[in-house]
Amino acid sequence: MSSRLHHHYATSLIGLAVMVTAACAGPDQPPPRNPDLWRPSVSEPVDGAEREILLELPSLAPGQQASIAGRVVVAEAPYPAASARTCREVHISSDAGGPERARLACREDDAWFFVPEVFQPQGDHETEP
Repeated sequence: MSSRLHHHYATSLIGLAVMVTAACAGPDQPPPRNPDLWRPSVSEPVDGAEREILLELPSLAPGQQASIAGRVVVAEAPYPAASARTCREVHISSDAGGPERARLACREDDAWFFVPEVFQPQGDHETEP
């Protein structure tokens, strides 16, 4: 291979490396994020009993049945969610043995709130137990 051809290939490879590096580098800082886009929507408690359940949630032992405001409640173990919050599934039924429903509760700034279940059809959690 002639020295001239070798120089041409070397120059081409260096140019290609510079273009790829520039294309992948991107801006120095990421664009500002809108914090509202990262907050999950809130699913309001359907009644006073669910509000009371949210208040008692920090003291509930995982998997243990508790009676709160006329409801039988079983809260699963807390887990770190992808939203950077601590969440836990809560199973709620009436003391009289009515149908059970599951709600997902998450904590932010020491306050627990219900969030919509992403794998549950809308409206399934809105009925009375």
